[in-house]
Amino acid sequence: MTNCANCNRKWRIREVWALGFTHKGKNCAHCGKRQYISADTQNLLTLGYLSLVFVVVLPFLVKLSNENERLV
Repeated sequence: MTNCANCNRKWRIREVWALGFTHKGKNCAHCGKRQYISADTQNLLTLGYLSLVFVVVLPFLVKLSNENERLV
């Protein structure tokens, strides 16, 4: 499951889904550090598996980062 890169707190599925729909990141509910979807996860989601991964497996594959690694 997805954990905060700063405090290692486990994120709920609802929090991961909310993060998936924003490029601004989302603050961890426990430590307050802003988290972003990592570049590795962004690459995985752009490989054509988006529909299957996003619907079924996304919360289990997302890794978080303390920095905005947004792909351009």
